[in-house]
Amino acid sequence: MLVCKALLLDNQETIAVELEEEQTIVCGDFVYLDHTPADNSQTKRIAQVVSESLRDETPGSAGHARIHDKAAAEDLSRLGWDLSCPVRILYNAELAFIRPKSTGFFPGMKVVVTSEHGNEIGQILRRPKAIKIGETLENEIPLIRIASPEDLSLSKRNEDYSEYAWKICLEKIEKHNLPMNLVKAHVLLEGNKVLFFFTSEGRVDFRALAKDLASVFHTRIELRQIGVRDRSQLVGGCGVCGLMLCCRSCKAMVQSVTIKMAKKQNLALNSSKISGVCGKLLCCLSYEYGDTDETEIPQPEVDSEPSQ
Repeated sequence: MLVCKALLLDNQETIAVELEEEQTIVCGDFVYLDHTPADNSQTKRIAQVVSESLRDETPGSAGHARIHDKAAAEDLSRLGWDLSCPVRILYNAELAFIRPKSTGFFPGMKVVVTSEHGNEIGQILRRPKAIKIGETLENEIPLIRIASPEDLSLSKRNEDYSEYAWKICLEKIEKHNLPMNLVKAHVLLEGNKVLFFFTSEGRVDFRALAKDLASVFHTRIELRQIGVRDRSQLVGGCGVCGLMLCCRSCKAMVQSVTIKMAKKQNLALNSSKISGVCGKLLCCLSYEYGDTDETEIPQPEVDSEPSQ
């Protein structure tokens, strides 16, 4: 007998459930359970599997729940549930959420989504999760389709063309003698727009540059000025911890960072120690800030008794 854990959708309780070895159930699947609660009333409930199955040699020890069958997206919709799934837009690492119409989405799957600029390739981060129909999602974007081999091939060609566009834009910036540092060029999936991201200490009049670039690429041109954190997010890299930069890997988790966060966590106020590669305060200062109580910060022990 195999045992796994499942999350009941109606009350968000996690219980142990049994399944037969011939059942192909993986983590993230939605299933119907034959469940016998404490009052011994037989009910069929819907749940999501939240752990991989393990072998249990003592049948019945997992409790009074057994997986009956898989549940499809149509079953969830009929019972008042919708699906949400996090997706990472590949070119700029932005995190967004989509509403898939199927439960068959897996981490690493490539999809075509519509961002604020246009259609882009995104990557699924985890299996779909059930939410109540009508519940709003933060940073929700439309899902167009699962990326086809043609979409992925086009995206690869656009990456190569983006490098060419970046070189051309550098030449034009030098030609117009503009005080701007080009960070990245990006061609949208359909090739109907080219984005150029740059940093600058002040405002830049790039109207002549935009016209010059439009005459070269014969498509829509957008130049966008960004900050140093956004630059780190677009370029990527490793932080002092040796891991990928927070702004690249988990930007949605990062709130505004202040020096108060470092003080409350009793950290040394040394700019070289609490600053990231962008020169701003480390994003990770915000992770434990909300869970830190000033009374819980360990204080050094002082021996008040004179030494003998």
